Amino acid sequence: MTSQIFANIYLNELDGFVKHKLKTKHYLRYGDDFIILGDNLKKLKALKDEVGMFLFKEWRLELNRRNDIIIKMSRANSTS
Repeated sequence: MTSQIFANIYLNELDGFVKHKLKTKHYLRYGDDFIILGDNLKKLKALKDEVGMFLFKEWRLELNRRNDIIIKMSRANSTS
């Protein structure tokens, strides 16, 4: 339970960065996992890079390469 509280406190700054600085329309975070939805692959890749740089610059955190993926929504729908 405390790890969830700490994630919300700690990553609140990430939420502000993604929503207000990057101006993403479709962003969701639960604990230390997050998704950004969009229809422009090039823009999504750029957003991923910016988020990765922000996390490293602010807290020396890195995105988990196994979960650091971009997929088409049609592909996501077919896996469920």
